[in-house]
Amino acid sequence: LDSKITQVKTKRSCTFCNLSKANFSHEDLNGVDFRFATLAGANLENADLRNANLEGADLTNTDLNQTILSFANLTNAKLDDIDLSNRDLTGTVFNNVDFSAVNLKNANLSGSILNNVDFRNIDLTGTILSFSNLIGSNLDGVELNNKDLTRVSLNKVDLSYKDLSNTMLF
Repeated sequence: LDSKITQVKTKRSCTFCNLSKANFSHEDLNGVDFRFATLAGANLENADLRNANLEGADLTNTDLNQTILSFANLTNAKLDDIDLSNRDLTGTVFNNVDFSAVNLKNANLSGSILNNVDFRNIDLTGTILSFSNLIGSNLDGVELNNKDLTRVSLNKVDLSYKDLSNTMLF
């Protein structure tokens, strides 16, 4: 595991690597390529993962406390038991992600790409979604009343029976 951690720090890449339980706490991982890496149980607390490529990565039960993830690519990432509350996720790509076991309260997802995302029954209290793409996402059981959905792309999103009272849609 130590050689793979060194590889990440020197080559800024470790695709398909098994980095389970690795400690990257407080590390500058800006732009690192972690495509399809297993980071389950890893410590990424206070790490800078801006612009990182985490496509297909397994982040199950990973410590992301105070981790910077803005503009990272998490397409098809596995995010079971993850707390992203109170996090700045501006411009982050989350295509084809299942958020059913993710805490997103008070997260800033403005300008993020969230196409085909499963938000079923997620509490989005305080979550900022303005200027985001939610094309084809599942919002079943999600409260949207009083939300600011300014310039949010909702193509192919079923809003049937949604209470959109006091919701900003322009």
